[in-house]
Amino acid sequence: MHRIDIDYERFSAECALCISRSSYWSLATAAGDHVTVRTVNTVNVGMKIYFSTDTRLTKFAQISANPKVALCRENVQIEGLARDLGHPLTPKNKYFCDLFRRQHPTFFDLYAAVPTQTVVEINPTLITVWHHDEDGAYRKCLLLIAGKAYREDYLSPPA
Repeated sequence: MHRIDIDYERFSAECALCISRSSYWSLATAAGDHVTVRTVNTVNVGMKIYFSTDTRLTKFAQISANPKVALCRENVQIEGLARDLGHPLTPKNKYFCDLFRRQHPTFFDLYAAVPTQTVVEINPTLITVWHHDEDGAYRKCLLLIAGKAYREDYLSPPA
């Protein structure tokens, strides 16, 4: 596969816009040889992605054991590191509550005050976006820790 560097800042802005356009992502977590996936309701601040969960659930146990997680939606894949920020209603999580209440009012009303709820923050490390168009099939990758971006061709367009 042929790889070329692309503009990091430009692709980073595209990725941030993509993240902000959806508030429902499939979240994969794993601990040991047990892998699970489920849909989570998310909010974001820039590239950081947040959701609320119950500390009694499998996803929280898996994140506690292994903070490496993955999110996907349509043609976008995100790998990142998750961390527990504590109960949604604590003062330090006010920004989360404001965003979550606005984007997911029903879920906020149902779960925010539950004593075992917690906010999880995901810091993306790799974002991959697949494209299939007149240029062929290719993916664009954003490596956030390295501050690099590239395009990698998968299939050339038909001649």
